Amino acid sequence: MRDGGWGRRAVVTGSVAAGLAGTASVAPAAEFDFFQQGMDGTPVTPRRFLPPPHPPHPQSARRFWPEPGDPLDLKAQAILSGAPRTGRPYDVARYFLDVAPLARSRRGGGLADPLVMEFFLATNLRPSDDLTPWCAAFTNWCLDRVGLTGTNDAGSQSFVDPRFGWGREIWHPGLGEAPGPARQGDIAVFRHATDPARGHVAFFHGMTPGVPGWIDVLGGNQLTPDLRRAVSIKSYPVRGELNLVSLRTAPGLRSAV
Repeated sequence: MRDGGWGRRAVVTGSVAAGLAGTASVAPAAEFDFFQQGMDGTPVTPRRFLPPPHPPHPQSARRFWPEPGDPLDLKAQAILSGAPRTGRPYDVARYFLDVAPLARSRRGGGLADPLVMEFFLATNLRPSDDLTPWCAAFTNWCLDRVGLTGTNDAGSQSFVDPRFGWGREIWHPGLGEAPGPARQGDIAVFRHATDPARGHVAFFHGMTPGVPGWIDVLGGNQLTPDLRRAVSIKSYPVRGELNLVSLRTAPGLRSAV
């Protein structure tokens, strides 16, 4: 992720990654390299950080990032390295359920969560902090992680915008009660009742048990009971301030390609 500098090559896998991740549940992962101050002072050129399907953040978008060698950044890299590379995007999203936010933004100069900033690499947007809504960035990142094509757009409505032509719609409000033929792992798109440019996108988890007219979705930038914006499974009404406008599927969402 960084553009230059010397450091000691560090390979983070399995239990080492779990130690860096703290409370995060980190599966054995492909090794990756990051810049870290070498204890022995031996300079080594790192080969890579993470598979880089997207360009690095421009410098202007990194002014709120941790400094090189910051423990938060190293912790984020360990967590990201452990994310599944196979299976469904839904499985990738589930991996982040136990990962706590790494930093809180403060307007006017606070640190951004390096995990959230990484998710935006799966879109064409490079925000300067994590105050920008990141549900679509997270969804795109999960798709990209297992080799599927997303919208490359940070807007939730890009998943229903005909200009993007993403996926196949299997339910909309004109087709009766949700979720119709939707299955776990499909994409749920919500639209704000008073502002059609705003909304939310997440993975369909299932109907909310015992609550007719509500669905559960797994997604990023969802408010948790302790008022954090994080990856969570949350219940939403089909009709409310956010209206469910589409359920969509594509090859690979329900099973591995």
